[in-house]
Amino acid sequence: RRAEPASERTSTVQSVLCSLIYAGDIARYAVQYGAEDAATGRKPWERARTCYEMAIKVAPWAGNPHNQLGVVAFQQGDEFETVYRYVRSIFAEEPFGSSVDNLAAALVKARGAGDAD
Repeated sequence: RRAEPASERTSTVQSVLCSLIYAGDIARYAVQYGAEDAATGRKPWERARTCYEMAIKVAPWAGNPHNQLGVVAFQQGDEFETVYRYVRSIFAEEPFGSSVDNLAAALVKARGAGDAD
């Protein structure tokens, strides 16, 4: 599917995008601050991931959902996906501003982890 030009983006699409990001953020905060799957004892990131992935489908030009998926990947310790998502966010048609700082922090952390080996 081709991305719409910025001039054709509606306030409805922007509202849906923001709503999905906010819903993902709320789900992510719930996990960060204690929610666990009772059966597995693992943190259930799926709801946050689903919201952010839906946001990408609604607004493929937006960098924000990729940034948020990068935050989740960072919290899960997935260095490859973290870097991938932050780079996608930076190079999106509408980049998300803090992705540059987030990428730098992730690379510093990955470098530090590599020094321990």
